[in-house]
Amino acid sequence: MTLKTERTTELPINPDWIHRWWSNPGTCSRLQPPWIRPSVRDDHGLHDGARITIESGSFLGRTIQQVRVDRDEQCRLRQQQVSGPWRSWEQVDLLQENGDGCSITTKVDAQGTMTGSLIGRPSMKQQVRRLRYQHERIHHDHAMIGSAMPGPMRIGVTGSSGLAGSALVDLLRSAGHVVLPIIRSSPSEGQIGWDPGNGILDPGSLEGLDAIVHLAGAPIAAGRWSPSRMKLIHDSRVDSTRLLARTIASMSTPPSVVVSASAIGFYGGDPTSTLDEDSPRGPGFLADVVEAWESAAAGISDSTRLVTLRIGMVLSSAGGALGAMLPLFKAGLGGPVGSGRQVVSWISLDDLIGLIFTSLHDRGYNGIYNAVSPGAVTNREFARCLGHVLGRPAICPAPSPAMKLVLGSRMATELLLQGSRIHPSRLEQAGFSFLMPELDPALRFELGRM
Repeated sequence: MTLKTERTTELPINPDWIHRWWSNPGTCSRLQPPWIRPSVRDDHGLHDGARITIESGSFLGRTIQQVRVDRDEQCRLRQQQVSGPWRSWEQVDLLQENGDGCSITTKVDAQGTMTGSLIGRPSMKQQVRRLRYQHERIHHDHAMIGSAMPGPMRIGVTGSSGLAGSALVDLLRSAGHVVLPIIRSSPSEGQIGWDPGNGILDPGSLEGLDAIVHLAGAPIAAGRWSPSRMKLIHDSRVDSTRLLARTIASMSTPPSVVVSASAIGFYGGDPTSTLDEDSPRGPGFLADVVEAWESAAAGISDSTRLVTLRIGMVLSSAGGALGAMLPLFKAGLGGPVGSGRQVVSWISLDDLIGLIFTSLHDRGYNGIYNAVSPGAVTNREFARCLGHVLGRPAICPAPSPAMKLVLGSRMATELLLQGSRIHPSRLEQAGFSFLMPELDPALRFELGRM
């Protein structure tokens, strides 16, 4: 079996920027499509002589491929398989300057046996989707980072292994920043340890950090809302934030900025109004959690700029709510939940981490922002759009009684059966530019259906 693929894309980017970006850690991870659920090891940059291991695949199986990187002065990046599922595999990216931008031509030449395609090896169609994604990824990351890569910062990140945290770490590293994950397990070199449950965080371990991004918190949809589960959801956010604020306040030289996660659960479920940052809190368990969460963050030192992001449903095919929906929708069994009239206020993963990146660098960002796209839709519209992008019907409803039976009444109501139309008023006032303000292109990018 021989597979040859070629794609050329015009980009409004100076080729020197792409060369610098290629050389930074995290870039190889950024270039992997989310729908293959990638795991990249030894991602220290696509520099000459690098060896990188990429694990990927689907429900059919996982493959592990090790590639060697070669760079030359002719604006060429070559990746060759050292070991993996193909008999031989090579990808060559060639940049050519073109006015104020450049063209990038990517060629893939793979040799293998037909049987390998059954255990995760990409088909021709999948390779074409992959190359299209990689070219668009360069465009997106350039838009987020900017033409002039900012000077390196030392940034601590809690929740660095989560959906948003892992993507953010790779973005920050690809922009030249030094990222130190703040983790609960024993830290290794380049990491910071803490134990929020027991109130342990050494102020000395945070010395020298320019910024902290606080994303830690137990998943809200990982299990039924039993009393113990609800306590975990609350305490994992409030206690960790209180500890972080107390530790920063005790430092002689605290970080200049903290970006802290929050949630649109603050507003409860109001189907009749459009809500923004000035709207009052609503009722419910999640509103209680968010209020306590934000109150804990308010204790951070006055000398530290605090940006609080009330995050909506994050779109990523690698996980989260969208990842959980995909198996049913791909099987043609998806559809609206409950009445379908409840509003889904969402944000693409790229726009979320781009907003965090902007908040770290732009001193004009301060206070609370709704981290949602301006293109909120009803649940029925969301289901219809997702089905259309996947080429599947989306007419199988999930009745409210069934959802309440499976999840419990409170969890089903707050997570699925109610929703508010949240508007990012303060982001619009700040001039934040969304990469994907509309649902259809956001889903197409995440699912590789561009």
